[in-house]
Amino acid sequence: MRRPAARACAGLLLLVGGCATDATDGYPGGPYGSSVGATLENYSLVDLEGEPVVMDDLRTTPVALFYLTATWCFTCGPETEWLNEQLPSRPELSAHAVVFQDADYMAPGPDDGIFFRDENGAEFAVLVDSAQEFSGDLTPDVIPLNLVVRTDTMEIVHRSFGFDADMLDAAFAAALED
Repeated sequence: MRRPAARACAGLLLLVGGCATDATDGYPGGPYGSSVGATLENYSLVDLEGEPVVMDDLRTTPVALFYLTATWCFTCGPETEWLNEQLPSRPELSAHAVVFQDADYMAPGPDDGIFFRDENGAEFAVLVDSAQEFSGDLTPDVIPLNLVVRTDTMEIVHRSFGFDADMLDAAFAAALED
């Protein structure tokens, strides 16, 4: 079965980290990708009420963390707890959990995002990648995937798998220095 070009490109992003696309409506231009130094594409996600959200809508703080995860992620609790503790005293940062898979390893819906939020106690934005554009061909063995982004340019300045508080804290600090 052929995948639409945008989805095929999104899958390629996570594998090789690049895909050139033109900017629209003032969103930063590419090359888009998911590697450090690339521009994060203006993906379409869904909020917990089922309303569409694009990356451009999430450019509310100088630095943002996009935290790709799944409803069944048993290691995501500590990262969620750490973010809940960090964010209230750091208004220059925002976090967005992006649920890319439900309990059956399928595309999630808003109910799956609600389950993730409630199960992990997330006090920050939880979105779902119901079209699986952002997550592309992300596999369960690489979650959570953390992307730290400067929101003025949407440049990815840090990429890591798993949770390491010291590494994320250093990535936030470095992103804010530049």
